[in-house]
Amino acid sequence: MKLNKSIYIFVIFLCCLYKPGQAQDNSALENNNAYTTLLEQEKTLSKQQDSIQQIISQKRDALAKDEQNRNKYTTEITNLETILFDIRAQLGKIASQLNALEQEYILKNLNNENASNENDPSAIQHKHLLANKFMKDNISKEEMAIMNMSPQKISELKALGEEYLQLYEEKKVLANNYQNAPDKQRADSILLLWDQTLKSCKQLESDFSAIWEPVYSLKYDVYRRLLDKISAPTQLTETLNEKSRNIRSEESEAKSLYDSAPLAMYPAQRLLMTEYESALAEQLGLSQAKDSLNKVISSIDKNMYALSPIHLSQMKFVNFIPITIGGEKVHNEENPIPELTVPTKGSLFKIEMATYSKEPTSYSVFKKVYPIEYTILPDGKYRYYAGSYNNREEAVKANTRLRQYGFKARVIEWKDGYELDENGKPIIPIPISDAYRVVFPEMTDAIRKIVADSDKELSRIDVDGKTMYAVGLFNEQSEAQAIASQIGSSAQIIGVDLSE
Repeated sequence: MKLNKSIYIFVIFLCCLYKPGQAQDNSALENNNAYTTLLEQEKTLSKQQDSIQQIISQKRDALAKDEQNRNKYTTEITNLETILFDIRAQLGKIASQLNALEQEYILKNLNNENASNENDPSAIQHKHLLANKFMKDNISKEEMAIMNMSPQKISELKALGEEYLQLYEEKKVLANNYQNAPDKQRADSILLLWDQTLKSCKQLESDFSAIWEPVYSLKYDVYRRLLDKISAPTQLTETLNEKSRNIRSEESEAKSLYDSAPLAMYPAQRLLMTEYESALAEQLGLSQAKDSLNKVISSIDKNMYALSPIHLSQMKFVNFIPITIGGEKVHNEENPIPELTVPTKGSLFKIEMATYSKEPTSYSVFKKVYPIEYTILPDGKYRYYAGSYNNREEAVKANTRLRQYGFKARVIEWKDGYELDENGKPIIPIPISDAYRVVFPEMTDAIRKIVADSDKELSRIDVDGKTMYAVGLFNEQSEAQAIASQIGSSAQIIGVDLSE
């Protein structure tokens, strides 16, 4: 994509403002030049990323306030998003290189650490589970290198999570702005920003999964193996296995339930792994590690990224075209009359020209009126409409002209896709879509918090003679499903017919 010259010069200037900073204090790798150089590059790129994100936010604010220059702002935002995408790609490569160096260091120094710990009485127990002797003796160097989540990795996951929440808010704003767009031009500019935001979300998910998935998958296999090795109580292993099955079930449904499946499942997956670690620590008598892990368990919010999907439904827009009679443009065999198009939002005025029991065999009956559209009525008749107007006054003037040419014309109005009668009421009643409730048998403090966060009404209802709790109403089944998943296996979704 060719960048706007002023934007390009500004970004180059922005990049020059930041000089590589000092490498972060990392006693393990402080003498590794490749590692510290990568940290410096990462710091510089992160600053550039933050600054460009701030500029994009300012441009979007300006776009919302200055409709006359929307094309200018849209182009600038698109160019900046392209630069931002490239920076994120570079950061992803650097993160992979840093991870590789960290793993290499762990593999090289693991034996030395084991030897020093064995001679250190204070190292008999360690608050970090993987640093305890049993774990080191029973986990290979290769496995330990992957499982040992460095502060760098944890920091990266946190930063990606925060960026995702910001992108989610941007998607909500864009979806709302699109649904309220006054015309096709404005809607198309929003669609362009929407596509760029989705692209950023996809890259973020990829970066997040590249860090977490290998760790999660390996920890799951290793911890199950170790619990089996120490002959952990059957009740304990069955409880953990049941939680594992529930997580896998949630994972299979996550794509349809959540805006970002990888991030939505991360807290639950991390909680599961920490519970495995806590169980191991308890069975091994590692009280310091168990206490530390229990603090982690209490701090994990399973619903941190469990956000409902945001969809942007494509809207129909109509160009408002006044009628011409006998002009250069006419309908004929090469330019046939199209079917009627009615926008799903907003008002539209057309002039009803005539209704025929069957399709006319000649275009001459329309006396070179342009543009015309047709629709087939339920009884099979053909009805023809002329022109397209956004206000009644212009439509009335056009209607007078057509009457002068012999048509028994009248003005017809549509609003939000429905034809209105003379009193401004929909001729066909607007259907009321079904709604949904989430129903469950018992109330707990945890469920009460979920309901409070949902901003939905809580009530008691009778279901087959039993008193149940109900949350809702929800307009979308996916919204109800998301809440039901949070409440647990006792929850069920029931439909509610609002027309009754």
